[in-house]
Amino acid sequence: MSGRRPAGRRPSRSRKRRQLRVGEALVLVVVILWVVGRLLYWLAGHLWIVPLTLLPVTAGAVLWQRTRIQQARQHQASARTLQGG
Repeated sequence: MSGRRPAGRRPSRSRKRRQLRVGEALVLVVVILWVVGRLLYWLAGHLWIVPLTLLPVTAGAVLWQRTRIQQARQHQASARTLQGG
């Protein structure tokens, strides 16, 4: 006999604990919706922010895409070199 007791069962989570998590999730959703609403309300009053933010975002996306295309071309060239053709 090894002297060890069998592992006990873990107690299941209570219904009250589960309800508390649902309540927390609901509060989180309400807070997120409120913050998004306030942000959109502020943005409606400051429309000049939209193009000011879109310009650098668009420039960054174009540069990122150009980098990806260049990397793909280099990868294709190295694959052709390894194939011998």
